[in-house]
Amino acid sequence: MTNPPDRESRRVKRPSGAMAPIDQDEIEKQLALKDVMEHAVRQTRAVAAAKPMKSYRWRPIVLGALAISSVLFATFAIVVRPAFIYGADPSAVPAIRRDAYARFAMYLLMQRVLEYRAGNGRYPETLEQMGESWQGISFRMVNDSVFELRADSSLAGAPLVLRSDQRVDPFIGRGVSLIRRRRQ
Repeated sequence: MTNPPDRESRRVKRPSGAMAPIDQDEIEKQLALKDVMEHAVRQTRAVAAAKPMKSYRWRPIVLGALAISSVLFATFAIVVRPAFIYGADPSAVPAIRRDAYARFAMYLLMQRVLEYRAGNGRYPETLEQMGESWQGISFRMVNDSVFELRADSSLAGAPLVLRSDQRVDPFIGRGVSLIRRRRQ
């Protein structure tokens, strides 16, 4: 079988024994054609190697059962509001433990206020200025160097006051041991 003759537009004329100048457009066309052919070969091999997808009769049944059970569990979680998802009901926590939590939260907040002062050189005017908003705990400056944190009676059993010029150990008391015991 003989090769078809070159088309006139692609014929390269060479003088005897001399190499023809290389046409840049022709090289780009050949490289693009090579890329297209390589891609076609890869796609053909991928299609030939692909396994047919099997559909099992039980698959929609299992997916339906999972969907129904997920909807039932979500409905249960929204209606019943179990403690293992939403946490313990604050009204069900004993007063001594609520008091310990409130004292420890106030201690942590005091540390945040002191950290703010160390970073900014001054105390904040409000807790919101620090990016904090603790429900039931208020902040006020007593004088230029002393501040006070106050928890209302709904957070703890009785109103609590923590001042920055007082020692923290007596304020927290045995609250840390109550919190630690709860975690164990």
